[in-house]
Amino acid sequence: MMQRNELRSTTVTDWDATIALNLRAPFILVQQLAVRMTEGGLIVNISDCGASKLWKNYPAYVVSKSALETLTRLQTKEYAPTIRVNAIAPGLVIPSDNVSKDEWDTLTKRMPLNHPVSQDDIAAALEFLIDNSAITGHVLCVDSGYSLI
Repeated sequence: MMQRNELRSTTVTDWDATIALNLRAPFILVQQLAVRMTEGGLIVNISDCGASKLWKNYPAYVVSKSALETLTRLQTKEYAPTIRVNAIAPGLVIPSDNVSKDEWDTLTKRMPLNHPVSQDDIAAALEFLIDNSAITGHVLCVDSGYSLI
């Protein structure tokens, strides 16, 4: 679960833990996968449509996901043409413990499609990336239009 902290109250420990999970881990994982994927393939990082938002209560999370999208593009340039690297950036899927039912309902009703993203929507996005060998270096936002609000 994301820790809700403003930038000024985010501890170095919380910052480092979030960066390690959302940025360092994919960096190491992709580096190791690339060594083993001698026949080529596809790597898909998981970002968040909020990576481009300035969520002041989740600064480490937003920075880590924004940096992951940059890392995805760098990985694309590094490992092409053998390996394609993309990312999927889901929107609101399930409410966290930090969001009340009323807040969740308000958020989902503001989205252009008026509903959260389903796990099937994310799976379909992954299938799309698997099936289309011409897509690399792309962050596919699957968010019911959340990024537009």
